[in-house]
Amino acid sequence: MDLAPGFLLCLSIFASSALFLFIRRRNNSITGKLPPGPPGWPIFGNIFDPGTMPHQTLTRLRDKYGQVIWLRLGSVNTMAILSTKAATEFFKNHDLTFAERNITETMRAHDYHKSSVALAPYGSYRRVLRRLVTVDMLVNKRINETAYIRRKYSKEGFEFFVVMSRLMDLSGKGNIVDFFPWLKWLDPQGLKRKMTKDLGKAIGIASKFVKQRREDKKLSDNNKRDFLDLLLEFEGNGKDEPAKFSDQDLNIFILELFMAGSETTSSTVEWAFTELLCNPESMIKVKAELSRVVGPNKRVEENDIQKLHYLNVVIKETFRLHPPLPFLVPRRALQDNEFMGYC
Repeated sequence: MDLAPGFLLCLSIFASSALFLFIRRRNNSITGKLPPGPPGWPIFGNIFDPGTMPHQTLTRLRDKYGQVIWLRLGSVNTMAILSTKAATEFFKNHDLTFAERNITETMRAHDYHKSSVALAPYGSYRRVLRRLVTVDMLVNKRINETAYIRRKYSKEGFEFFVVMSRLMDLSGKGNIVDFFPWLKWLDPQGLKRKMTKDLGKAIGIASKFVKQRREDKKLSDNNKRDFLDLLLEFEGNGKDEPAKFSDQDLNIFILELFMAGSETTSSTVEWAFTELLCNPESMIKVKAELSRVVGPNKRVEENDIQKLHYLNVVIKETFRLHPPLPFLVPRRALQDNEFMGYC
């Protein structure tokens, strides 16, 4: 079965033309064969082709050009992977070759990309963060232990959520600067300026959380530990991993957890309700399952989720129809590489 359209879009791999040309000049003996793709306009290339529903456009292009296609978005050369077979080959045999991320200009505000789990340069820092997330944070035991924290809400927390929503909106907007880098100094859409302002506010709020936690730990002997405690207590070897996380690292990590877990969740819930309202039969099935598993007039707890099988199917279908992330985390080639007969 082919990958869902939303996931296809997230598998797009970007390589800046500057890097691509630099590699070609160093390897003049290589005669590369590029993947097929639609012809583009002079200067602009295929930048107008994706339209307002790029994941659907890519699906149509796959039918015409195949499972791997080549696009030129302004000055950015792009290889898009559009099938399960190609994606499997990529992740199995070429993951490290394309380990770097292509950083958009808005995500460079306050050096966000340097401390981000998703965008940090390939190396020891990113490996440590990912290990902490997969091994120590996003496991059932840790998530269940911190359920009481997620139930807390405050005025400052609401303000933080509002700012985070704006950041998600800014990070998802197409920025002409990313496709025509010589326009960086102009920032014609003002996205970098807005991101710098709102991200500064978010970092300020996050830093208060960190400061408050440090003070609370001095006064309390509470044995309960959450994600922030884990980060504050981290001690690396100082050689192939950082000895400690800086305040900037902590603040950015907090922001990223909220962006990945809060705003995306609310967006998914809104779309799920919208789709259920448009499909009354599915709505009836969801209500019946909730009454049977949870019971009438009772709140759904986190430990109920794994028992709600039909609701889980609804959520997965919502992910397919409405991918919660408004932006891509595209990859960038570190060196010349042959992929499925193309290079």
